[in-house]
Amino acid sequence: IPKHEWWKRLPLKKGGSFIFDIFDDKKVWEEGFKKTTKEVNGVRREITPIRFNGKYVDLKISVMYGDEEFSEEHRMYIYSEEDIEKFCGKEFELVATRKTDTWQKWHRLVRR
Repeated sequence: IPKHEWWKRLPLKKGGSFIFDIFDDKKVWEEGFKKTTKEVNGVRREITPIRFNGKYVDLKISVMYGDEEFSEEHRMYIYSEEDIEKFCGKEFELVATRKTDTWQKWHRLVRR
């Protein structure tokens, strides 16, 4: 999501949490993007990087099951922890970050 003003309109009371995941920016820079494939119960998912400019990556996501295939493109923005703190402004506080074994990184914000 390229704009973050909508965070201010989340229907959260003071002390309410907003939890989300994004790409771990450090892993992105260390490992780069490569095609990944995962298959579960005969359903195959392929994620293919199309372009990466440092601020975002465009991905083609394809899901295949038998003769059926569905594909779409997604633009995923790359943000640092400092970016997230800046987006929080006066409305939120970044209270927790959890890394994963994959490219995901989870953030928990709390309404001030």
